[in-house]
Amino acid sequence: MKTPCQENPMTPPRPASPSRLAFAMALSALALLLPATRGMAATTLLSYWDFNNTATNYSGSLTGSFATTNAGFGEVFNTTNNRLSSNTANGALYTSTYIDFTGVTGYINGGHTNTYSQWGAFNDASTNLGSGQNSNLYAGDTSTQQGAAFLVLSSTTAAPVTSSLVFSLDTQGYQGISLSYAGRTGGSALTSLTWAYSYDNVTFTTVTPTQTGTLTLGGGYFDISDTFSTVLDNKSAVYLKLVLNETGNGTTANFALDNVQVLGTALAVPEPPVWELLIGALGAALFVRARARRVEA
Repeated sequence: MKTPCQENPMTPPRPASPSRLAFAMALSALALLLPATRGMAATTLLSYWDFNNTATNYSGSLTGSFATTNAGFGEVFNTTNNRLSSNTANGALYTSTYIDFTGVTGYINGGHTNTYSQWGAFNDASTNLGSGQNSNLYAGDTSTQQGAAFLVLSSTTAAPVTSSLVFSLDTQGYQGISLSYAGRTGGSALTSLTWAYSYDNVTFTTVTPTQTGTLTLGGGYFDISDTFSTVLDNKSAVYLKLVLNETGNGTTANFALDNVQVLGTALAVPEPPVWELLIGALGAALFVRARARRVEA
C-alpha cells in the first residue's frame, strides 16, 4: 500500500524549473570567474644596477670610471650630469631610471692622494661584496664582469663628510617598494646611512625604512633590504636619496655598493570583464526566475 508521500520509483524525475537551472548556471559562472580575480601579486624588478659597465677598474692607486657607452651591460654613464642609467640585466630589464652621483663628495677616476675624496668603479671580484660571491645579484644577470662595484673613498680630513646618491625611480602601478643591495665598509669612516625621498628632486623628506640585514660599520660586508612605506608607491617620478655620513679617515676608509635592486608589487586592480560577466549571469538568473513565476501563476 503506497502512502501519499511515496512516489512510484518508475516515475521519471521531475525536470528542474527554469529558475533553478538559471541559478545553477549563475553559480557555475561564479565558480569559474572568481579565481580570475584572485591573482597572486608577484614582486617585480623595477630598476637594477650591478655597476659592471666599467671603463677602468680599481687598480692600485687608480679608481676606475663607468663607461659612457652600453658595452653590453646596459648601464651608461653620462659625464655631463654624473648619471648612471639603469641596467638591462642582460636584456631582462631596461628603464629610464638612473642614479645621480652629483652629491658624492670628491672626484671620479683619479689617483689616490692624501688630499681629497675619490669615487668611481671598484673591482672586488673575489667576494662581489655582501655575504658572498654574486651577493644580491639579479637572477637574470649573467654579465661576465660580476666583480665590479661602486666605491666612495673618504676624505683624509678630520671634518665630517657627507656624500649622497639620488635614485630616480618610476614606481607607477606598483606598491610596497623596497631597495636591496650588497655593500662593504672599509676602515671606520662611515658612521651611518640615512634615506630621504622627494617628488620634485628639490625638497627631500627623511624616511626610515623597515630594514632586513645589518649595516656593518668599521670594516665588513653586508646585505640589506630596505622596505619603504607608502610614500614611494605608484609614482611616475620619485627620488630616493641615500646619504653617507662619514668622518675623514684616509683613503683606506671607504664605502662600496653593488647589485642594487628596486622591487615593487603590482597594484591589485579587479578585471572589469570578469565582474561584468558575473553581474550579467546573476541578472539573467533573476530575469528567468521572475518570468518562470509569472508563467506558473
